[in-house]
Amino acid sequence: MLVGILPTLLYLHEAMSWNPSEHSDQDSLTWSYLRAIEWGRWPIFLSQPIAPLLILFFDWKAVVICVVVANAAWALVRYQFVSTSLAYFGALFVKLKWLTIPTVSVYLFSRGRPLSEIITLLWLIIIFIIGIVPTTQVGRIQKMFMNALGYQHIPADLRSLKSELGNLTFNSDVTERLLTKARRRYPARTEDEIYRQVIEEFKMKKENGAAD
Repeated sequence: MLVGILPTLLYLHEAMSWNPSEHSDQDSLTWSYLRAIEWGRWPIFLSQPIAPLLILFFDWKAVVICVVVANAAWALVRYQFVSTSLAYFGALFVKLKWLTIPTVSVYLFSRGRPLSEIITLLWLIIIFIIGIVPTTQVGRIQKMFMNALGYQHIPADLRSLKSELGNLTFNSDVTERLLTKARRRYPARTEDEIYRQVIEEFKMKKENGAAD
């Protein structure tokens, strides 16, 4: 059973990842920056869909205190590690706030709890207030995400060559085999030159095959 579940788990992990080689440098920087902002105050960030549900069962003041305490505790570990999968999941999870906030607000209104209703409606504003302290080093966390992604700066010319070769082969395994052979044959050449050589040889082979 575990063997059958493992491929699914691996697929989900890959689906919740950001591949910098498939995006521009600016896109990768922006993604890491947004996730860093969220990660810096993750308990507060995740509270957006959760807090309204907690207010249903507990006093709103207790919910606020719990979120503040959780955020303060998170500050002790937020610079110790990052998880691209958890960050990706969190960004999707908080979208539930558009369901929980209005639903809980209507219910609280119908139950005659106007103050709790107001707190729920204003929760997205309240979290900015309670999240002021402690401050977050967003740039530091952004670099951690970039490292976790294995991000490497790829020059525009090389990125274009990679894209062109990928469009020619339509198969990442074939592409990697061709590149590996070319690197062995031409160890002194740069990566740009390797890609150009492989593209030229692949085109010639394709033309010769079509002529035959």
